[in-house]
Amino acid sequence: MANDYISNPILIDTAFSEGWKAEVAATLGSPLTLMVTKVEWYKPVTIGDQVKILDTSQASTDLLDFTCETALQSQVMDWTARPILWRDFQVTQIDSGVLKIWYA
Repeated sequence: MANDYISNPILIDTAFSEGWKAEVAATLGSPLTLMVTKVEWYKPVTIGDQVKILDTSQASTDLLDFTCETALQSQVMDWTARPILWRDFQVTQIDSGVLKIWYA
């Protein structure tokens, strides 16, 4: 599977070198922000695998980090009741599995 930046949820299985806004600019124009409702790291394979998501608009500040503690067990962060604002993001590391990012 290749990264799918314009679906909802956004599907990521490989790290990318530019921010999400740069990845979607040709398709969506220049989106301003994302109101993220939920992030799921789906089926990480090996204990110790990691996902790192940075805020590229805030000097590469960490938005979210996951570390696999149980093989093939998904990890979820859910803000459906109060979505959080992401100005831009970059996945700098994804060792296994698929990252799913839902937004409003």
